[in-house]
Amino acid sequence: LALQIAITFIAPYTDAANLLKLPEIGAIRTAGVAIFAISISLMIFSAIKLGNLFSKSINVQREHRLITDGIFRFLRHPWDVGVILFGFGISLCFLSIIAFILSIGLAITYLWRIREEEAFMEAEFGDDWREYKGRTKKMVPFLY
Repeated sequence: LALQIAITFIAPYTDAANLLKLPEIGAIRTAGVAIFAISISLMIFSAIKLGNLFSKSINVQREHRLITDGIFRFLRHPWDVGVILFGFGISLCFLSIIAFILSIGLAITYLWRIREEEAFMEAEFGDDWREYKGRTKKMVPFLY
């Protein structure tokens, strides 16, 4: 959460202060806006689909069940992918090299979290998880 907040504040600051910026190319900002929009959509749709089961921590709640429909038909970790894309999208929107570097740290943190969550889900849901894992992608639909 600290990295997300830092990225959110540092990116516009470095843009306004003209400090350590990427080249002023409209396509970079446009790509940033598109990535940001995708990131917000992933986070919103995954949180809505999970409903009361949504949690930012890795845990099992009472009456927890494996969600495999909606956006989870295509991705096992849409919230996490959304958070990762959020950092890069904001960085590109504001052409911020510092925020981009922080986004790499954010991505590494979430990739580690995904690894832990995968192990947790397999331990919790066993064969159901393994079957679901076999027919879905971790982070990029149809690829990875």
